[in-house]
Amino acid sequence: MSEEPVGVPRIKVRIEGLSDIVFGLALSIGSLILITNQPKNPIELAGDIALFVFSFLLIVISWFLYTRVMSVLPVEVGRALILNVVLLLCVALEPYTLYVLDTSQSIPLLTWTSFAYALDVGLIYLALGGLARILLTEAKRPGSALRVHPVIINSFKRTMRMEFFLGALFVISALPFFWVLTPIGYLRFDVWYLSAGVVFFRWPRRGRPEKAQ
Repeated sequence: MSEEPVGVPRIKVRIEGLSDIVFGLALSIGSLILITNQPKNPIELAGDIALFVFSFLLIVISWFLYTRVMSVLPVEVGRALILNVVLLLCVALEPYTLYVLDTSQSIPLLTWTSFAYALDVGLIYLALGGLARILLTEAKRPGSALRVHPVIINSFKRTMRMEFFLGALFVISALPFFWVLTPIGYLRFDVWYLSAGVVFFRWPRRGRPEKAQ
């Protein structure tokens, strides 16, 4: 009984330290891929830079959303630990799957790589949404030591809804139905472009508090 309060914070520190390493490693892998992939013309250079910026923003936004939750959540529970592992695995895979997607030389490989990338990014957002849900559940639990201002709670609710929506959007885009060619490219990629607009317009902003429920 006396060792439990000491052990729990120790687990949290280790998980957060590992998370910082994995997020940093994912950014480093993206940079190494960009360095080793020598472009042959300005068009390829622009494409490589655009992909790197896309991957960089995805990792940085995920890290920001993750640290935002974990800075408020005071303890590690079993569900949060599992979601942490899933999140770190998907973050570590993101640069590799994006690289294979960019260098795919055949339609079958491109199909399966885009499928894997959609699931990977979808699981990142779903894991982030799950962590936010755990935080909200802990805040509402009777007798919980977690004290969060209602405005902050509402902000986490908005963020959680955005994360679940984006996660579902990417996972659904992995369905074969979305691998069809449209006038502006494959529908699966079009859905991914849509996600950037969702993040921009639905990103939590200060000065827009909702009524506490």
